[in-house]
Amino acid sequence: MSPAIASKFARRAWPFRVPAVALTVLAFGAVAATMFTDSLWSTQLAFTALGPVIGVSWSVLCVASWFHPEHGTLSPGNRFVGRLPAWVQSTVRWYASVFLLVFALFCVVAWPAFSLSIL
Repeated sequence: MSPAIASKFARRAWPFRVPAVALTVLAFGAVAATMFTDSLWSTQLAFTALGPVIGVSWSVLCVASWFHPEHGTLSPGNRFVGRLPAWVQSTVRWYASVFLLVFALFCVVAWPAFSLSIL
């Protein structure tokens, strides 16, 4: 994913930052609640089912807060990143966009695969 695509996605994801945080907290709370049960199987099932939910909602939050053209922390108008040379800004934005893509793919594909191998 290029930084330009991430910026387009960030414009659409910007209003969903608070729901993404709420979904992450609720899913993490559900996983934590299953840890207090006596069933190891239910905890593993909760990790398998809710791990991707946590990862994807966190990815949406990071894309929205990092790449939004006006409010993003990695936007060229930011007071910290905007002062860096253009090639450094570009490198940081490319690294962050590729990292988020890999992170989201890991959460959706690899996390359930690893979790199901334990069940």
